[in-house]
Parts: sequence; structure tokens; C-alpha cells
Amino acid sequence: KLLNYLSKSNKMSENQIYSYILDYIVEKYNIKYGFILVEKNDEMFVKYEKRYSEKVKSYNDPINMNYIHSLSHKTIRYVARTEKDVIIKGNSNMNFLRNGLHPLESGDTSIICIPIKHYDILTGIIYLETSNAIEIDENISDIIKWLASSIPQKVKECNKKDSKKNDTILTARETQIMSLINMGMSNIMISEKLFISVGTVRNHLSKIYSKLQVDNRVQAIIKAKEKNII
Repeated sequence: KLLNYLSKSNKMSENQIYSYILDYIVEKYNIKYGFILVEKNDEMFVKYEKRYSEKVKSYNDPINMNYIHSLSHKTIRYVARTEKDVIIKGNSNMNFLRNGLHPLESGDTSIICIPIKHYDILTGIIYLETSNAIEIDENISDIIKWLASSIPQKVKECNKKDSKKNDTILTARETQIMSLINMGMSNIMISEKLFISVGTVRNHLSKIYSKLQVDNRVQAIIKAKEKNII
């Protein structure tokens, strides 16, 4: 069922792909609840939420994870910072993440937290939480990691036809700035490199974001690479 769906996912919207995969994981493996978070301006926001036996909730305006107390914020920050998979269960060597946290401090909760990356750039996180009574074996975690890695490609495929219809044209200066952003330069560094003010850099970025239909640097880099701009 899952493979059949993914093979046809280029006909689905990005929202449907994320919702279906989260729904599949939670129901298939009896997960208490799961979240898919997206990166925005260096912070993580909940975009999709799913509790067992309930429908997936999709938020048009993603919620800052700090306002959702049922999440292990420390675990999510660790994954966002290191971009490493985290599986906490029983005598896990990741138990240092339990200290002073709810709900981990009780010791009766297992967590799977997997980064979602595109072009080797962190774009989001899959966060799953369940009772220790539910066995989390390597097979389950490997499947979830495979799903996390497949999401960006499937989203790219489903948006491919739209990118052909809406070719984005950046000016020479905007393309130059995108290349510098891709090199990891800050606005100040770009202004010094190009001998323009920081305000001018911000204005160019605003136009770039509008043309690419994104709202942060990470998304801009990904979209620019997909359109072969950089």
C-alpha cells in the first residue's frame, strides 16, 4: 500500500504527501502521537500532528514547538543541531536527553526523532513518541528513516510540473546573492563583498523570496538548486 502510494505521489500535493506518511507511520506502528516539524528562520515549527486513531492535523500557520509542551524540546534541538537520528528507549545511550524533561523524565516513554534533509540541508524533523510497552526495533526505525529521506524527493516530484509552468527569473545581482547565500554568507558579509548596504541586501532577499515563493534562506537555496539557478 505504501509503495503503491509513493509511486503515484507526484500526482499529489505536498500537504497530502506529508499527511499520508505521518498517518501511515502512527497507525502502522501504534505510535501514541507523531509530529512533522519544519524549519523556519532557524527555529522548528509543528506543521503536521497526528495522534493514534485520529486524523492528521495540518497547520496553515505552523506552530512554534515551544508552545507545544508534549514535545521533548531538548531532543528536537539536539537533532536540529547535530542532524543525527535519535532513538530513546530503555537503556538507550541517548538517555542524557531525559534529564529534567517532560515526558521523558518518567522513563516510560520512547522517542524516535529523525531529521528530514534535502540537498543535505535540514528542512524538518519527524518526531514520534510512544510507550515503552511498544517495541521499537531496528526494522521500524530503518523504515521511518527511509520515509524521512524519501519525503523531499517526493515533494520535488509532485511540484515538478509547477516549476516548469512558472520558470523563475532572477536578475544577475539576485543570482549572485543567492550564490553567496549558498556559500553560507550572512547579510553583512554579502554587503561587504558586494560593496552595498545591508539594507540593499535585505531588499534583494525580499525580492528573491517573493520570486521563489519561499520565506527563508534554506528554502531559497533548495528552490534555487531545483531550478538550476545556482
